[in-house]
Amino acid sequence: MSSYFDKFDREVRGLRVEMPDDGEFVKALGEMEQTMYRDVTAISGDREFPETFREKMLNAFALESVMPGTLPVLKPAARAVEMVALLGASLVSRTLHEYHHQLTRERIGTRFGYLSDSPTQNLLLRDSYDEEREEIELRAQMKEIKCGVGGPK
Repeated sequence: MSSYFDKFDREVRGLRVEMPDDGEFVKALGEMEQTMYRDVTAISGDREFPETFREKMLNAFALESVMPGTLPVLKPAARAVEMVALLGASLVSRTLHEYHHQLTRERIGTRFGYLSDSPTQNLLLRDSYDEEREEIELRAQMKEIKCGVGGPK
């Protein structure tokens, strides 16, 4: 299941080979991390996602990511940029990978099943579950209308 982070890290290694210049590499990696940020925050923002893990993940992005900030004055942490250039790897990916393994080990159950170590898999399960629930509720409402249950007297 951890193929999400493994794939990301493989792409980062390939990117480093293509871009030996530190500045170019850090900029391109920052753009890649923005996609990871969207995936991770989409599921960690779910009402059933454990608050402690949500905070840890947001802290990891703040301290270890090289993605540009949402405001022009916000820049990646200097330490993160330095380490990424030195290692040729994403620090935030490594940290989030470990956090997602912890989620899996703790077997945290939600309305859509146990959380896995893949943010996109969790999103797919959640969205599928929520769509199915909406469909069931809609069918129940249609049945009530058809049968005259709860209608005007």
